[in-house]
Amino acid sequence: MKVGRWQITRARPPGVTGHEIWELPGSDIEFWRRAGTTYVHRRRAEGVKEAEIGREVASEVALVLGRLQRGEYSRALALKGFTRAFICGGLTVLDGFRESLSALKPPFSLQFGEGSLGAVMGGRAWLAENGFDSGAVFDVGQSALKIDLFAPQGEEVRIVARDLQRAPIIFEAERMKLGEARLAEIGAASLEFVADVLAESLESRFLPPPRAVLSLPCPLSDDLVPGDSTYTHWASDATLVSRLVQALDARLQSRARLAQCHWRTAPEIRLWVINDAEMAAVGARRQADGGGKMLVLTLGYGPGAALVEG
Repeated sequence: MKVGRWQITRARPPGVTGHEIWELPGSDIEFWRRAGTTYVHRRRAEGVKEAEIGREVASEVALVLGRLQRGEYSRALALKGFTRAFICGGLTVLDGFRESLSALKPPFSLQFGEGSLGAVMGGRAWLAENGFDSGAVFDVGQSALKIDLFAPQGEEVRIVARDLQRAPIIFEAERMKLGEARLAEIGAASLEFVADVLAESLESRFLPPPRAVLSLPCPLSDDLVPGDSTYTHWASDATLVSRLVQALDARLQSRARLAQCHWRTAPEIRLWVINDAEMAAVGARRQADGGGKMLVLTLGYGPGAALVEG
């Protein structure tokens, strides 16, 4: 897809497939409700010690991964029989999480990644696999945006928390009350927030050539139609990626601080778009030990998954 000077491609890493597991039943409720940041924040507010929260999350993860490996979920049979699990995301740095999960001795090998930067590392790996030693990675997460600008001479990483005033999380019951027009306004405001963060990252003095990987926290079709996420009114919007690129390009052209930015005058900008768990899996494939079928699990606002084969 071409949008102005932006050449946009849906990245499909060979041997990597994304899988939706966040709604699978866990111990007594959906997986994401005990293995996501909402649960962690609630338990902290209740005064539970961090190490205990880490143990609780690890127990839920072990339960669901065990069921996945045994093929007990009819809607996730493609994941049956994996021999390795690579786990990354912000919740993996909880006190006691890694130790507790390892102590449960799951029937597959375990390896842990770079905390919340798993998808960023995957974006860098994707560019490297395509012959580039420099570029930008834009990871639009449900809790924060992570931006990595890198080249042989160095890199700059920024993590920007999601502004819940500009990009609020609206749950289903409230969505039904607000109505379509208001939800569309919230979706547009969320997109503007993301475009602002990406544009501000490009104000850096350290700016690589005009090429980037963009990850989104949702399923993504071959023609760049997003699935469900906590970003209101983004699902099923076939224009979302093109509108985001147009909003970013408008900022590149209009902001005084970007007057000297070479992205502003580049005749073409390459952009690959990918699901966040798939992007994390690209990085995991380069970091992981051993061989065989590998499940990559990302733990943040909610759990995401990708399968690596071959």
